[in-house]
This record gives sequence, C-alpha cells and structure tokens, in this order.
Amino acid sequence: MTDRSIHRLLWIRPLSKLLLLMTILVNFGMAVAAANLTQGMETAQEFGVHEIVLTGQGSARNPFDTAATVTFTDAVGQKVTVNAFYDGSNTWRARLYVDRPGLWSWQSRSPTNSGLNAKSGRFTAVVSKLRGMLREDPANHKQWATDDGRWFLNLNDTAYRFFNRGATQWQPYADSLIAKGLTSLRAGALGGINWGKNASGSTFQSNNPWVDERDYSRIDLAKFQTTDSRLTWLLNNRPDFYIQMILFGLKQYGSDATGQAWAAVPQAQRTQLLQYMVARWAAFPQIYWLIINDANYGSSFPKNNAMAQEIGTYFLKNDPWQHPLSTGRTRNQPFPFPTAPWASYFHLEGAYALGADEINAYRNYPAHVFYGEDQYERSENGKAPANPQYFYRWLFWSWLFAGGSANYGGPGIQRDSITPYSQVNPPLVGLNSIPYIKRFLESRNLALSDFTPADTKVTDLDGRSGRLRPKLMLQRAPRPAYLVYHPNARSSGQGAQVNSDLTAQMRVDLTSTPGTFAVEWYRAQDGAALSQGTVKGGQSVQLTAPWKGVDVVLYLRAE
Repeated sequence: MTDRSIHRLLWIRPLSKLLLLMTILVNFGMAVAAANLTQGMETAQEFGVHEIVLTGQGSARNPFDTAATVTFTDAVGQKVTVNAFYDGSNTWRARLYVDRPGLWSWQSRSPTNSGLNAKSGRFTAVVSKLRGMLREDPANHKQWATDDGRWFLNLNDTAYRFFNRGATQWQPYADSLIAKGLTSLRAGALGGINWGKNASGSTFQSNNPWVDERDYSRIDLAKFQTTDSRLTWLLNNRPDFYIQMILFGLKQYGSDATGQAWAAVPQAQRTQLLQYMVARWAAFPQIYWLIINDANYGSSFPKNNAMAQEIGTYFLKNDPWQHPLSTGRTRNQPFPFPTAPWASYFHLEGAYALGADEINAYRNYPAHVFYGEDQYERSENGKAPANPQYFYRWLFWSWLFAGGSANYGGPGIQRDSITPYSQVNPPLVGLNSIPYIKRFLESRNLALSDFTPADTKVTDLDGRSGRLRPKLMLQRAPRPAYLVYHPNARSSGQGAQVNSDLTAQMRVDLTSTPGTFAVEWYRAQDGAALSQGTVKGGQSVQLTAPWKGVDVVLYLRAE
C-alpha cells in the first residue's frame, strides 16, 4: 500500500489503528477464514459480509410480512441495525457489511416470531485485502475510492441478463471481462431488463421482482436467490469486480408506464420490496445502485419522476452503508435529478461521445459522472461503431481524462445469451486495447483522483479541436504531473478513425509549473512505452509522439 493510500485509510477510518491492535490481540494464532461471506461464529473478513442465519418458529401465512431485525455492535460500541430477510422454508438471514476489524456481537429481535427473537452471538473480524465499498473519494469529490483508501478505476461493460438463471456462462463471461481489464458491469438485478412477463418464445425472465405481477405480496424468491448466489461467488472469487445493480425493469420505452406500474403497487408492498432489496443486497461491498435504466423524466412523465424520487429517498434513508445511487434516463438527455440528495453519482447515456464533452454540464456538481451507455459493438440498430477497437479506446481514455468513466457494451448486450468475450462469433475487438489503460495507470501508481481536467493547457499543432482535441489532466501535488491523451483522429462519430498520415504533436502549457519534467510516451493501442528525455517547465513546450499514425498518451512528471 502506498503512503497516499495509508493517508486516505486513516482519513476514512480514524479508529483503524486501535481496531487493528485489538484484532491482533484477539486473533493471535487463529486461522483466517478463506470465504469473504462468512456466517455465525466464523472469522469474518474486514470489508466482507457476515451473515446470521435464524430459524423461525413455524411458518407465517406470508413469511415476507414477518418483522425481524438484528443489531450488530462493533468493538468500540458502534451499532448498526438491519432487517432480516426471508430466504425460504423457516430460514431468515441478516447481513452485515464488516466495515472494521475486531470483536463484534449481535442480537435479534422479532415481535411476531419467537424463533427469530432474542437470539445473540459474537464473532471476530480480521484485517483483509478486500477493497470494500465504493465511496466518494475524499481527495476528489468527482471520483470514486474504495474503503481501503484506493482510487477506483471504473472500466465498465453491460450485461443486463448476467443474473438470469438461463445465463449459464456468467462465470467465464465475467472472467473474460476481467482479463480485458474491466472492473465493473451493469446488470439487471433480477436477470432482465423489462418490467413485465417474459417476451414470447424467450427463455429469459424479466426483471420483475414478484412471482405474479397481479399479486404484489409474494416476492420471487428464486430470482433473488440466483442473484444472491452469483454475488456471493463474485465476492469470494472475484472481489475486485463491481456490479451496477439495475433495480427495476422498464415497462415501456418513451412513456410514463413504468412509473404508472409502480404507482399501481400498494404502498405497503412497495415499501416491503424496497426493504427486502436493502436487507438482502446492501451488505455486499461490490455493488452500486441504479434505480432504472432508459426511463423518461421531466414534466411529461410525472409517475416516472415520483418513482425515482420515492426509491431514491428510501435508499438514502435505509441503506445502512450508502452505496452510490443514481437513476438512468433515455439517451442524449441530461441527468434529471442533479440536486436530489439521494443522487450520489450521475448516470448518462448518449451516442458517439468521444471527447467526453457531455461531462461539462456537471462540472459544478461534486459527483462522479458515469457514461453508462453509448452505441454498443453489437448494436442491433445499425449504429455500431465502424472501428470498435479504436472507438472504445478513445471513449474510455477521453472520459477518464475528463474526470468520469465510460461503458463498452459487447457480448453481454445480446438478447438471449451471456457469451464470454473471446467466444463471440464473429469476433469482438472493442476491448482489445482496454487492458493497457489499467496497466498504464497501475504500473505508474497513478490515481486520477489526484488530477483535475485541464484541456485548455494542451493544443493540437495540426489544428484539430472539438472532439478531435487532446485531453489533459493536471496534478499539482505532491509533485506536478501532466497526463494527455491524443486521439490523433481523422474523424469522430460512428466512423471514427485514426489519422494514419499524421504523427500526434501538441503544445503543452507548463507555465504554472516550473522545474524539469521527464517525458514518457505510451502507445494506446498496444501498451508500448518510450521515455524521451526531459523538458523544462515554466513555459509552453512542443512535443511530438515517437510513432506515426497512432493515438498516444503523454506522461510528464516532475523530477
């Protein structure tokens, strides 16, 4: 862990030194549990999930109506109370996100079920290597960090049916993305993208949370259990891979029908469902919320507006650990709730957003901007990028250097399968250059939360501007540094292509940062790197890439 990460760790968790000492004393000589989701008296992992399993006294007429809570108390007396959730037969579970090591105790309470009432126990949590939940980065409110103090690099794909029980290749699919450097995924929380019943002839279920859309008192337990098992596998086996949980499916695109369908559910059942979602999922560290995808908002869609506000307000009040939360509206529309207290990040959609100009409208808001959808490599509407390997490379670099993050969308967008990236035929190429983004940043120990966008400090010497311009980020402390991505583009949009006749050359304004800067070039398409001497700060300098006809990253760091 770097000095910088340690500083953040202490900033986020000022009691960590004390708790670490207590953990060492309590657990000296004990074996550490291998699982990151633990139960009962097992040794829990810091930043993992610990679960209490309770057995009810007989079956209620509708067990989803049973009220039961568990209060967890940590080593210094801080408490968190969660709802227990029904999980079939006479089983209820209560889950804790273990946000600090040490000795924990717990006690249950249920006014209606004696089997769930007045139970208690203790367990110990030890320091782990898990990253923990996503948070607003304390060093930069427009970036994300994890609870271990590290900046989070969000490189994302979409697979709406990842949690669908018919998606049998979900594990190799996730691994194929991780192998390409991706760190997160968008998915329907219950395995689908629509509100209602299955489409005719489809083997895939909708994202509807109820067994029967006409009976809102019975939650579809099988769907929740499928999602649960996959989240648990990811936590135990791929804990650094995060999921944007799209909570609700769309009733009808371009209308107010989704909000109308939500309003038709009795208030008691709406609250019961939201409570169940929070109880079941909120303890998982590797998730962040999206209320709905592709919804319409504004004055013509009052029910959609009300649905988002109701759910957002509920999660703000009742998610004990406050995962990032947003909602998604239709393509090329502004984020609808920028001042809502529950909207902790802004989810955008658009088309051909190379250059990331769309982020400029949100410069004055202290929230991460996630560009969650562009045209996908396998778009069914004839709008897929013509040169996907270059297109998505440009999209990812430009959004990162604009202070946000972006999404790909390849094999997972297919309607009836979740196919690993390497197995799609004809082959996909959109992610082929993405591993070099993560490799570049990690190998140089660069956290973009230390940088701020400053495009005015770089100029393309061939006169390219607008979306074709280079993107620059500036770090002023602890040592000045500049990062520039130059797309070296001939054109943008659907037909975006690199200019094979030109070598990227630029003027960088270093007037505010005197000193000597080491020059390093990085070839974005394949990760080739080349050091090229030094330049003097305190002035504007002209720099030319060492390769012709490619897009490049320039890294200037103070010596």
